[in-house]
Amino acid sequence: LVFVLFGIAIGSLLPDIDASDAKVMHGIWRPIGLFGKYLFYKPLTRLLGTRSDLFADEHRGFLHSFFGCLLVSMYFAFVTLLLNVLTLIPFLWWIWLGIPFGFLLHLAEDSFTKSGVRWFFPRGEPTRSTTRLKRGSEYLLTVAFYIVSLILLTAAQILPSSFITIFIIFSATIFSFILLHRINPRISMIGDKAYLRLVVEEYIVKRGGVKARTDIPCIPYIRIEDDGIVPMEPYIAKITNVGGKFGLNRIFLTSSVIEASKLKRGSVFEVRVFEEIGERRLYYVVKNELFCLFADRMI
Repeated sequence: LVFVLFGIAIGSLLPDIDASDAKVMHGIWRPIGLFGKYLFYKPLTRLLGTRSDLFADEHRGFLHSFFGCLLVSMYFAFVTLLLNVLTLIPFLWWIWLGIPFGFLLHLAEDSFTKSGVRWFFPRGEPTRSTTRLKRGSEYLLTVAFYIVSLILLTAAQILPSSFITIFIIFSATIFSFILLHRINPRISMIGDKAYLRLVVEEYIVKRGGVKARTDIPCIPYIRIEDDGIVPMEPYIAKITNVGGKFGLNRIFLTSSVIEASKLKRGSVFEVRVFEEIGERRLYYVVKNELFCLFADRMI
């Protein structure tokens, strides 16, 4: 079981040996990443590239497919069998049993991202969804995966051991993946909006800002007027993304009046205002068709 689980761990990382910034190319997994990349992927790419331009050295290319899984399984079957003969360690070749399973799990997870996976490479369109890495959509989807896994493991413990139970758990796993993929756009929307506000809030606090009092009433619209005294123009900016650690990407809105009823719930806005003591920036989130202040800071 230990060898199989180790094989699953290796297999789940191998699809990314075509990317230099992947986890398998760093840390304790680096030897496996270098081995897979330069003794398997690179030579294979050159060999297949002589036959077709489709087999280019690019991330999420032919390796992210059933065809790639077949090639990896065949290659590492030979490698693990050779290691088993040379080291005489019992069950070492069982690592191979977990590699294809981990590999397919990686592809299944990648099919939830915007880039997607072309399962039947070179034919067919990529299977993709709306998850964005290192964003709220990824973290909330991870929680959903954990909940589903816990339910399936509990069912496996309760049901009597039999081939029927194995079939039920396997079918339920496939169904769960399909269901999560169908509802993933909703998961992404909820996760990204909640995560965006949390990050913006931390960004403000780290720069001397403070959280707003909870008793401040929400407002239906924001109006910005230039009094002609301050040389810098006021603005309303929609925060759309988080770059780097806490850098904020903004879309500057030209209208002087922004109505909350016309905006999506969870949207985050930054408003620049000028006071006698200096420039102040207010941060609002859209809730129930109202702008609700959640933080502010002085510049």
